[in-house]
Amino acid sequence: MFAVLLTTALGAPRIGDGVPADDLPEVVAFSSPYLTTGVLIHPQVVLTHAHLFDNDDLSTAPPGAGARVFLGGDMAQPGTEVPATAVAVYPEYQSIGPSPNAVSQSDGPARNDIALVWLAEPVALPVMALNETPLTSDWRDVTADIAGFGAFGTNNGGQGIRRVGRTRIDELDDDAVYLFDPDGQFACTSDAGGPVIRYRGDQPVALGITWSYGQFPCGVTPSTHGRVDAYVDWIRTTLAPLEIETVALELPSLQCTSLPRDPSGQLVLDCEVTVFDGAPIAQVEWSWGDGSTDTTTDASNAHAYGASDTFAVAACVTSVHRGREYVACVETEQLVVPVVEEVEAGGCGCAHFGGASMGWLLAGFLPLLARR
Repeated sequence: MFAVLLTTALGAPRIGDGVPADDLPEVVAFSSPYLTTGVLIHPQVVLTHAHLFDNDDLSTAPPGAGARVFLGGDMAQPGTEVPATAVAVYPEYQSIGPSPNAVSQSDGPARNDIALVWLAEPVALPVMALNETPLTSDWRDVTADIAGFGAFGTNNGGQGIRRVGRTRIDELDDDAVYLFDPDGQFACTSDAGGPVIRYRGDQPVALGITWSYGQFPCGVTPSTHGRVDAYVDWIRTTLAPLEIETVALELPSLQCTSLPRDPSGQLVLDCEVTVFDGAPIAQVEWSWGDGSTDTTTDASNAHAYGASDTFAVAACVTSVHRGREYVACVETEQLVVPVVEEVEAGGCGCAHFGGASMGWLLAGFLPLLARR
């Protein structure tokens, strides 16, 4: 779908190989200063990238710097254009070239490439919530959607249609998330300013904003996106007293409990995954750490081990949001399967380990290591 490019003469980053996104009307386009993408986070505010205004000194430019926002899914078709009345660029924006609005010029790629745009009037469209959960390394390999009005395919062309595509988190740092999936879609020219999306149930939530630089051809190297959680406090403060919706996205969890030996004398581990938003689970692929794997359509499963040891149990959960499937994997750390012995005590058969009653919870909520 997308691939991210410089938003200069090369144009803004795009969604290559994606499909039309009629169910994401909150993803909008800028027709001026040039074609690029943004996302409504309030009926009168668009979140986008700061590079859009590099040719305007916002300290002296007219309100809104002449920006106009297109509301619709295809810029070749009739739609509504709304002028901007004000712009705020993140104070620590570092541009990739000269910019009157940047605190400095970056030696490498642009950083803190975030801006807010106020519209002349509220619009009657959905708005997208912003993620406030700090992203950690556990989010690596999580699948996500990217949306924008950028070029289609690995080379320029086809801009102006809102598209959505699937990718995965390749790496993270303090303020950015890097997306790459050789089998997925990618950001490219004119996709800059568009959201990186995860879902809470069927509600889209922006966890990233596409920054305005990347390599050409698109989709060959990871694209760069600002982490919304790193900027949500600034967004909230800058927009006050306007209110925005924030969501604390969570990763799936895995719980395992040791059970008494089965009739054959093997140790039994009973596990269950939980999807935090209650989304339907299509299937779970289990890896038991002893070379055994299986797949269920239920959230729970049990496995028998021949000996006590430490095992890494992983569950890859396919959940369904808006009719689309997303896969995320969660893994236990140092899961110990204890020796459970049946001991007669006072005439009753009780499960014991080292003299202690067993019904122990061995693994709690653990971070997601998602895969596509």
